[in-house]
Amino acid sequence: MEREKSKNKKESDAFPHTRGKHDFQYSSFSAGVHTKIISGFSSTDDHSTGELSLFPDTMAQAVSLCPQMEVMLGDALYSNRKICSIVDGYGITPYFLPKTNTTFMAKGVASWKAMLYKFMDETQPWMEQYHMRSISKSVKSMIKRKMPVKIRKKLPQR
Repeated sequence: MEREKSKNKKESDAFPHTRGKHDFQYSSFSAGVHTKIISGFSSTDDHSTGELSLFPDTMAQAVSLCPQMEVMLGDALYSNRKICSIVDGYGITPYFLPKTNTTFMAKGVASWKAMLYKFMDETQPWMEQYHMRSISKSVKSMIKRKMPVKIRKKLPQR
C-alpha cells in the first residue's frame, strides 16, 4: 500500500522527466583578476560536448564585456593549439599551463609556440602571471559562501 503511494507521489512531481539520478552541469566562467567580476559564463548538461567546448562562448562574452583584456589564464585543460588560436584571435596573450606531453610543434598556431618559449625562457615571471588564475578559485569560493546550500537537482529548465 505504501509503495503505491510513493509511486503516485513521484508521478505528480512538477518535473516528472527527472526521475532517477540527475545529471550534473558542465560550466565554464571567466573572472577578472583585479575586479573578481564574472565576465563570461557558459553551462550545459550535454555530456557529448564536454567542458572545453564551452570556452569559445565564454571567451566571446569576456571580450565583449572587457575589451581591454590583455591575458587569458587557464589550467592544463585549456592548454591546446585550438584554444590558443581562439585567444590569439582576440589579440590576447594566452597563459595555459602546458601538459606533460606538450611539444613545441606549432602546427600553424604561432601563439602556441610563443607561449611555450616564454614558459621555458622566463619560467618564474611566467608562473607569477599564471598563478593570478587562483583568483578565479576565490570567485568560486565567494559564490559558495553566498549560496552555501548544495544544489539538490540540476535541471536545464532552472
